[in-house]
Amino acid sequence: MKKVVEEYHYVSTTDEFKELERLRFDASCNEAAALLAERMEIAKEMLANGIDVNTIAKCTKLIVDEVLKF
Repeated sequence: MKKVVEEYHYVSTTDEFKELERLRFDASCNEAAALLAERMEIAKEMLANGIDVNTIAKCTKLIVDEVLKF
């Protein structure tokens, strides 16, 4: 088991591993940003159609203050 732990520590400190981790992190951030942008676009459309701000917040999982920015 000690050998496995040592190998893990070695691999996790390589430049290649660090770059892969950075890329994974960047991808998850980009995905979260895209989801937020989509929710905001839906909220704008709902507001334009006269839907109540609280209903929009509930449906889009945005907070009321975010919806009111539009």
